Amino acid sequence: MPKVRRNRTRLHNQAVGTPHVSERTFAAHENQVQKLADTVETVNSDGLNSSKKEKRKQRHENWLSKLHTAHQELKKNRKKDTSLNMTMFKEVLPNIEADKQNKDQNKLSQENMSKKRVATKKGRKNTALQEIVRFQNILKHPNFRQNPLQTIQQHVANTVETRPTVEEQDS
Repeated sequence: MPKVRRNRTRLHNQAVGTPHVSERTFAAHENQVQKLADTVETVNSDGLNSSKKEKRKQRHENWLSKLHTAHQELKKNRKKDTSLNMTMFKEVLPNIEADKQNKDQNKLSQENMSKKRVATKKGRKNTALQEIVRFQNILKHPNFRQNPLQTIQQHVANTVETRPTVEEQDS
């Protein structure tokens, strides 16, 4: 069996049998009702009730004024922080220079210590062959054959720079 459908209308249907608010049995008379301050409509400076657009404009203006005052406070705080005292720089400058020198020395020592890695397989093979040839030449050298430890110590002394220790730098 088909469904029964209502004809649609453009307006709401009136509620059946509901009397007006003032005609209800428990309704209070208008002279007995106390109006609250929140429910009172806003009144313009002209004394007329304001429209929705005017209320909206007023709320927007109030919000902008609050926003403006907040921005003014931020600007004041920023202006106060921009003042600099040059004596602070005089106190810190020697420490910065010492740190910079230490970093430069550390960089140089790390660069001397670290060797570049060969990225390709062919390059690694070539360096391995060069090291083999170098090692064979070292073994054939007459000074190495006579006293190998003395020769290695001499080589280390010639190649490694004498660096100041931490104790020497502090004093």
